Amino acid sequence: MRIPAPLALAVCALAVCVPALTACSGDSDSSDDGPTTPKQPAESAFAEGTCRSIAPDVLSIGKDARRLGKGGEVDKDILASLEQAQTRLRAVVEGAEATYKPALEKVVVAVGLVRFQAEAGRYQPMTGANLVTSYDAVIDVCTGPAASSSP
Repeated sequence: MRIPAPLALAVCALAVCVPALTACSGDSDSSDDGPTTPKQPAESAFAEGTCRSIAPDVLSIGKDARRLGKGGEVDKDILASLEQAQTRLRAVVEGAEATYKPALEKVVVAVGLVRFQAEAGRYQPMTGANLVTSYDAVIDVCTGPAASSSP
């Protein structure tokens, strides 16, 4: 499957910027901590429709984010799982309701960045933290009050 040029460009830009920003942050403790613990609601907590249909893939990303590690190499099984979830979410993003689309786009890009760095053996914990932030935003929009009022 071919990645759209704007998405590929965004992933490449993030791959360059995130490590540079991490190195300049001056907070060496936070870069060693890896991603924070992502939220893991039940599938039934996801709003009916788009959110419920993507719940298994979104939750899979959350589980994989917990296992990314402290940097460098990432287990191949985790990368394969992330790739599968990203592929399925990417197929949904274009037709997603406006309420969900921005959060879904961000998590797809965040997964791509983790994969990009990990496949090069240069995974950065800050990238995993960014993935968790994007993942949590999807959880919030799909399980929060706005989700239950969306069509």
